[in-house]
Amino acid sequence: AEGAFEQTVAKNQGEMFGDLAKDGVQARTDLGQIQQLRRQLAKLPGGFVGGMQSLANSYGIKLGPNAGALEAADSILNRLTPAQRQGLPGAASDRDVAMFRAALPKLNNTPGGNEVILNTMEALAMQRRLQAEIANKVITGRMSRSEGMDALMALPDPFEAFKSAGGEKLVDPSAMPTAPGGKSYESLWR
Repeated sequence: AEGAFEQTVAKNQGEMFGDLAKDGVQARTDLGQIQQLRRQLAKLPGGFVGGMQSLANSYGIKLGPNAGALEAADSILNRLTPAQRQGLPGAASDRDVAMFRAALPKLNNTPGGNEVILNTMEALAMQRRLQAEIANKVITGRMSRSEGMDALMALPDPFEAFKSAGGEKLVDPSAMPTAPGGKSYESLWR
């Protein structure tokens, strides 16, 4: 017989695990878009030339051999912009939209700057995906709520790779530290 506190905690954790599982579906989509954006930006010069190509393209003037890559990158950026809101209530103002767009890679950024931004986005999306995998284990009964909470808390900081390596690419999830109980995270996902 659970007390009122335990029932409230169980309900709140159940909702949290459900939300994490739902977000994992979007995280997989985000990872695909980030990878596609990375491929398109690799074809573009970035910097001043990239900015001028983008500006000219907005007026229907196609400059350079990779105008299609520019259009594809711009389209992906437009799809990713609303996702930057991450559950904020109410309508977004023009200023909000500009701020969300500024957090994304830009066609006039240097390739190195865009790489750091893409790596950060990828790390956050990977974190969300890993959280969803834990949540799905709890929801389906393959892990207890307590084990799920421990596993969530043991996930590495998604920014650690950037703090220690100056923005280098996130490590493979199979190379992550051990989960509670000495199990590898890889074994939790299978």
